[in-house]
Amino acid sequence: MNKTITSRLMAALMLLVCMAWLTACSDNDDGSPEGGVANEMAGHWYYTDDNVIWSLTFKADGTGTATVNTYAYGGWAAETTTLQYTIADNLVTIKPARGEVFVGVAGIVGNSLSLTDGDVVFMLTRYDGSESKINELKAEYEDNLIDPLPSVSPGNENMSQGELDNIVNLLYRDLGGYEYKQLLLEKIRLTGKDFQGNRANPITPNSNIVYDTWTAAFTVINKANFLVAAIENSDNTGLDEQTLRAYADEARAIRCIVYLNIAQLWGNVPYITTYDKDNNVDATQMQILSPQDLYAELDNTLRNIDMLADREHGVTKETVKAMLGEIALCRGNREEAAQLLSGCQPDFSIVVSEQDSPEIYQALGDRIPNYTPEKTNLLLQEAMLGSNADAHTLAEAWRANGLSWGYWSMLKRIGLAQETAGCEEHELLMPLPQIELEVNAALKQNPGY
Repeated sequence: MNKTITSRLMAALMLLVCMAWLTACSDNDDGSPEGGVANEMAGHWYYTDDNVIWSLTFKADGTGTATVNTYAYGGWAAETTTLQYTIADNLVTIKPARGEVFVGVAGIVGNSLSLTDGDVVFMLTRYDGSESKINELKAEYEDNLIDPLPSVSPGNENMSQGELDNIVNLLYRDLGGYEYKQLLLEKIRLTGKDFQGNRANPITPNSNIVYDTWTAAFTVINKANFLVAAIENSDNTGLDEQTLRAYADEARAIRCIVYLNIAQLWGNVPYITTYDKDNNVDATQMQILSPQDLYAELDNTLRNIDMLADREHGVTKETVKAMLGEIALCRGNREEAAQLLSGCQPDFSIVVSEQDSPEIYQALGDRIPNYTPEKTNLLLQEAMLGSNADAHTLAEAWRANGLSWGYWSMLKRIGLAQETAGCEEHELLMPLPQIELEVNAALKQNPGY
């Protein structure tokens, strides 16, 4: 599974190369590194960042190679490219065989390369160039994956109620993390800025936030599928059938929340409802559904949910009803939406802890309202829209109520997204992450990207 090196990764790699040679080179006329410390800098370096490991080899003749190892779908994929570079004063120009030309400034101390790019600092470490070191870094990353699923395999061992509750708690926590990333992505599309008011990079298939949001979505989906499989295939948990059904329905409802939103963000997406305990999902066999087909699947799933746990801050039957109303709006069935939303009074929000999620808390406060009486009332107003003027009033009401979760999707449904964001028509859908296109041949990039 080869993956294209993204602009972000390539930029970082080019910066890393320049760091080594800025300190090592002499001020020769042609800008190429030569002699002395420059010869000592030739060698191998690595840099890690989340699910990516960069390994860099450079030579004294101004050439080099860069390999990006990326973790996705439970496995690693590598992409290697060659590099050429020149040096002039404190600037290094890097021309990769694939990717954008980059110019950067940096420094080196001992066996550590440090790079400052604005407020961002990259650190590299010298290594012997062996594959064993890279494998060690890969193993370390996998061992430290946040909250791995329980070791029990659905169908092979039994799960206690405590284990089931733990997975549900992880589901809600990860759902909050996903929603934060989606809201950041939508804010960038709407304003061009992040939550701190800083100018954000344009949204492209290689954007960090695009990949991060996509990955966060399928993290929730995977955990939900695990929980459903564990309940359906395990015996003798000590819990009655009604309680087990409530756990499974809760997981299905959370999965529906994510799928409803990624369909509105990206359009055609993979629809996965089974759990592979070995994480060996054959990407080419994934079912890719259009939004309308996915809405139909979600509608059917939600209508078959009849048992939900009495959990504080958890999804309820009213939450499911409100979700069905929003799905009806997405399908253009306003009359059905009005019937579902009339008198619907859900109160489901993702609770945010300042201690556990300081970044989310700072940006969004102590909760992310998913389906509340205020939001449900606005969805009902949408179902009863009769004019363009009403649409503008509705959009203003969302802002007045401080609602952001669902705001971008609402703007698209009522035809005000382009006007509000000042974006092109094709930008109403987000680009699929380039790395996912390389992994899954069934996925097609959205037009315009």
